[in-house]
Amino acid sequence: TFHSSRTQQKAKKPIARTTVSGLTQVQPRTQRRYERQAGVKRQAQFAIGGQATADSLQARGWEQGQAVFQFKDFKGKQGQSGKNYVAWQLPNSYVGPHAQQPKGRQKRINRALTDLFMQGMTGNGQRTRIARRFFDNGRLAAKSYLRNPKQDHYWRGVGNGRYQLWQVMESDQLG
Repeated sequence: TFHSSRTQQKAKKPIARTTVSGLTQVQPRTQRRYERQAGVKRQAQFAIGGQATADSLQARGWEQGQAVFQFKDFKGKQGQSGKNYVAWQLPNSYVGPHAQQPKGRQKRINRALTDLFMQGMTGNGQRTRIARRFFDNGRLAAKSYLRNPKQDHYWRGVGNGRYQLWQVMESDQLG
């Protein structure tokens, strides 16, 4: 499956089914069936934004659609206890069932891929750089935000086995 390369439990980042479908040309329904048969682990992802006001909920609702909800922090993990925050669901993250292969084999495969690259077999020669949106810490997210403030930048927050919370540096176009 596509997620066989996603082996590191801590480094998993969200990826949408439409993105996987665009990369693999496999429909989402078929993806779910493959994942169930292969034993791919799935984890829900949520982002927590700023304090909830009517305007911030509406602005984020236009951006994220039905995934937006109001999060009440009872325990004070995001700030003062009892405050309400704007939150929304992100795409799930996945971890494949396969173990990572030894380095010796990896070097051989990379050498073969380099040969393919040199022969021009990688496509039509166009290179597009996809802007990263998910980072392991706030420092990396802030550096990326300074380069591109027109999109949201997320960094990993707290989580447990069922879900992962992400902090967000919101785009300057929101509002």
